[in-house]
Amino acid sequence: MIKKITFSLFTLIILLIIFILYLNFYGVETNKFNNSIKNEIKSYDNRINIELKKVKLLLDIRKLSIKIETKEPIISFSKKKINIEKISSNISIRSYLSNNYGVKNLSIITKENQIKNLIYIARSINNTPGLLILSQMIKEGNIKLSFDIEFDDAGKIKSNYDINGIIENGKIQLLKNGIFEKVKLKVNYKENNIKFENIDFNIDNIKFNSDYVEIKRIKSDYFIKGNFKNNKSNINTKLLNLIKIKQNKYFKIDNSKFENIGIFSFKLNKNFKLKDLVINSQLKIYDLDYTKSIKDLEKYLPDYKNKINLKKINLNYNYDKKKINIKGDAIYKLNNNEDKIIFNIINFKDIYDFDLFIELDKNKFAINEISYFKDSIKNASLNIAGKYQKEKKLSFKKIEYNENENKIFIYNLELDSNNKIKNFKKASFNYLTTNNILNRFEITYYHPNYTITGKVYDAIKLIKDITDTETKTNFFDIFKEINSKININLKEVYLDNNNIAKNFNGSLKLKKNKIIDLDLYSNFSEDDNFFITIKMSDSNQKITTLYSDRAVPFVKNFKFIKGFESGVLDYNSRENNEIVKSHVKIYDFKVKEVPILAKLLTLASLQGIADLLTGEGIRFDEFEMNYSTKDKVITIDEIYSIGPSISILMEGYVQSNELISLRGTLVPATTINKLIGKIKVIGDILVGKKKGEGVFGVSFKIKGPPKNLKTTVNPIKTLTPRFITRTLEKIKKTN
Repeated sequence: MIKKITFSLFTLIILLIIFILYLNFYGVETNKFNNSIKNEIKSYDNRINIELKKVKLLLDIRKLSIKIETKEPIISFSKKKINIEKISSNISIRSYLSNNYGVKNLSIITKENQIKNLIYIARSINNTPGLLILSQMIKEGNIKLSFDIEFDDAGKIKSNYDINGIIENGKIQLLKNGIFEKVKLKVNYKENNIKFENIDFNIDNIKFNSDYVEIKRIKSDYFIKGNFKNNKSNINTKLLNLIKIKQNKYFKIDNSKFENIGIFSFKLNKNFKLKDLVINSQLKIYDLDYTKSIKDLEKYLPDYKNKINLKKINLNYNYDKKKINIKGDAIYKLNNNEDKIIFNIINFKDIYDFDLFIELDKNKFAINEISYFKDSIKNASLNIAGKYQKEKKLSFKKIEYNENENKIFIYNLELDSNNKIKNFKKASFNYLTTNNILNRFEITYYHPNYTITGKVYDAIKLIKDITDTETKTNFFDIFKEINSKININLKEVYLDNNNIAKNFNGSLKLKKNKIIDLDLYSNFSEDDNFFITIKMSDSNQKITTLYSDRAVPFVKNFKFIKGFESGVLDYNSRENNEIVKSHVKIYDFKVKEVPILAKLLTLASLQGIADLLTGEGIRFDEFEMNYSTKDKVITIDEIYSIGPSISILMEGYVQSNELISLRGTLVPATTINKLIGKIKVIGDILVGKKKGEGVFGVSFKIKGPPKNLKTTVNPIKTLTPRFITRTLEKIKKTN
């Protein structure tokens, strides 16, 4: 009997052990616990409903717990359904027997579900700040998740939960303008920290990828950081907005491509306000066109044709605390000529600090104002550093130009909002001009005055501009308002290639860009001198005087005179109320070509004198002109010129480049000689002693636009009293 009982007990133990082992390794399936599981879940939150199939039970002897596992259940919460692949949980036998909360953990592996539904249910159960951030960021997409949740003895979720998932076809808004579409990634959510990994996404059909994006809670803020990169793609405006670059209408990005690698970080406060944004990106941009017409740029870059092509740009873009730093290099192209530019630009609010190094090896470069030109076969560089303050001023710390031995340096140049010069500290010039003259001088500013010193200055261009009747621009108009004294000390000043003013010294005073006092002295040789003065009279008249023993440098630039030789120039003028009255005298000179005069001589049948004009030239003893200027009209009161061959008396007016109207008298030398020979008997001169012998001359008129002048002549027998008077004055003065 005892043996039977012992055997039965042993068998029972063996069976129990086998059963326990079976339960431990294989478990059993049943639906008897379905209601209990439903009730257990509802005891936690009665809004949760679960549809279960068979439940599998597994015994864990070591932990004295039962693992409950079910496949393909459906969980619903407020009509939001979640398709589940598997749910498992461990129930503590000891806690269950003592009537405590027995569920120790919950593991859920879902099928693919809508992300919004999952976040909604998760927030409804336990609305953490991290879930709130996710709900704001994630707009669309499907996700497959695995949950690992632990409960305390009171049935509350512990903070060490772990959520992992894979997102497909997601739509995430990371920043205000940063809508990421077609998102594919892995996500891990643990203790209020979110990490996205292996991310692929599109921004306006541009494909990007990222190794990671992390969201961490720091006190009351959330710190978000990550990286991003892309292969060569087209540029679009959404991307520019995302990285805080404003689209400029003159930048044509239709055919532009870029490739990029970068990192970013920012904070979100509890009100989801972004702060401390940092973006660091290494960009390569290809074929970016700038098409804005830049005024007067073609004067300096002859190859510029209203377009700059940036063939390849390498740049590092950094955005940190509202400050943008862009530095890098680029290949720029002007009319198929390529050169390189290196740049560093810092932008904070409306202030831009810039440092540019521009190669000018393949492109032409010119500064016509100072007679400089570089062709496309000479290497050169331009280094510019300065600051631009929007709508206020542009300043240059330095402008340094180098081309072999040619150097131009300007320091501390300030411009106003209209690009007028406010002031500069120093300018140094050492270069070969287009006239093959080696300029060597510098301009220095000692508040409030300037000093110009040096060995050589090429003034040929300046004199041409001054004597150009079509240009009335004041050189000092490039300044905003200059009220200074300029001291000048130059060893040599080239007035033209043959006339050099030596020891060029003096000074001038300016008030509101206008000269109010000037004294300049120089000499061509021991016997040939030059000086110019400007003074203000007591009646506020500006009085200008100019004397030069060499008239050629000042006269040769007038378009209507060619082949001017020799001569002494004496000029003075008075300016009052914008009316300038001038008096010019030129002594002992010769001209070889004056088109208007040649035509007059031909029409007057004075071919012999006309031949002189085109041959050895016509000599004049004296030229005198009185005229006044107001606005664009020159009123000529009198032009009187006397010489061995001919003498001329003329008057009229010139209206800018629109109309010329002149009339006068031309008399050959034979008549003048008779006048001189018979000065004692004026009546004989006027009527003549012999039959047919009278005074001979030509009256003429010249009128029309400058390019289409019409000339008429009329032979005369009697000279005008005015001509006779002027001739007698001359004879008297000569005697």
